Amino acid sequence: MLRWLRRVLGRHGGRNPVRATGAASRPDDVQATGPAAVSMEQLAARFAAQTEEVRQAVEEGFAPEHRAAVHAQFRSMRMGDFGYCPLAPLQLALVDLSGGDPGFIVTGEYRKADWRDLLHAHQRLTKQRQLHALDVPSLVGMLDETATRVDALLGLTEKGSQAAPAVPRLLRLLRDREQLVVAMVLRTLGAIGPGSHEATPILLDLARREDYLIRFYARAALEAISPAAAARVDAFPGEDVGHGQSRS
Repeated sequence: MLRWLRRVLGRHGGRNPVRATGAASRPDDVQATGPAAVSMEQLAARFAAQTEEVRQAVEEGFAPEHRAAVHAQFRSMRMGDFGYCPLAPLQLALVDLSGGDPGFIVTGEYRKADWRDLLHAHQRLTKQRQLHALDVPSLVGMLDETATRVDALLGLTEKGSQAAPAVPRLLRLLRDREQLVVAMVLRTLGAIGPGSHEATPILLDLARREDYLIRFYARAALEAISPAAAARVDAFPGEDVGHGQSRS
């Protein structure tokens, strides 16, 4: 399970940026807001609502014979065990990440992972589901805004060949000045596959660029779209054509 968690974090942006930058690790919902900001009645109501949300998640996420063991493990959790992390969000994340297998929770294996990594993986999976639920026209519309462009590209990549109607808009994005954006567009075109065939001429050009990252993703996209076209790309000295890796 921990190996799977590392793969999730690596595939969707690496480690939690909170940890990477050294910023304060306290979650937003426990930031100090003043002694009179929330009344005791409000806190009690919030706690009751979160407790019920966790109970429902367990009921829906596990087979009846496993629910009692999961509930018992959650009752054994103490706030101080996880720094500033509120228990309810962490428990909901654990239910989601377990995928219906109670072993990760019941055995306490989750305690070997940093709670920030668990929450981050949960957030990434939640976003992935939200993007997957969007249709292609909606994702194409998101390409117009810088703030949503990366998410849109991730969503279109997940769609694979179904995202073929987005190809004309993706081709325009290949003129973007940001290397990362162009690399992600190339990755998306490759995921679409032969449906991106109209991109072949520009991919042949990009596959010969000096920029290693652009060259690598352009060649990978060509191999997925048109292996015959990819075979026409000349290798840079010391490189394997189509893989962009130096020969030893």
